[in-house]
Amino acid sequence: MDIATMIRLKNIMTLWLLAGNGLLMVWALVAYFRGGSLARTYFNITVFLQILIVALGTMGFLLISRGVGTNPGHIMYGALNVALAVARIGFYGPLMNLGRSGMLWQGVLAFVALALVGRSSVTALYQ
Repeated sequence: MDIATMIRLKNIMTLWLLAGNGLLMVWALVAYFRGGSLARTYFNITVFLQILIVALGTMGFLLISRGVGTNPGHIMYGALNVALAVARIGFYGPLMNLGRSGMLWQGVLAFVALALVGRSSVTALYQ
């Protein structure tokens, strides 16, 4: 795969992450305030987005190994995204066992993921 195609694919996946985490944040907060619960679909979407994060990180390392430069801030936010992805999957069950407050935490984690992806995108613009 050539570099231009990898960058385009990386940009498309980033848009999916922004939209998906925004959706998860709103979904969790609505469920929290309505006193409902999160469906299995919420977990499935969360897992899908975390797989995208890992794929983006892998693609980023491939781009760096091919000589495409970036700034250290972009790499740092990428690493934070991957760490948050692992934490979101690892703590999903324990957080959901907390009841309503677990839903609030899911919304907060989706917001943090949204902010990290957004910030990582902005730092990617600076070489």
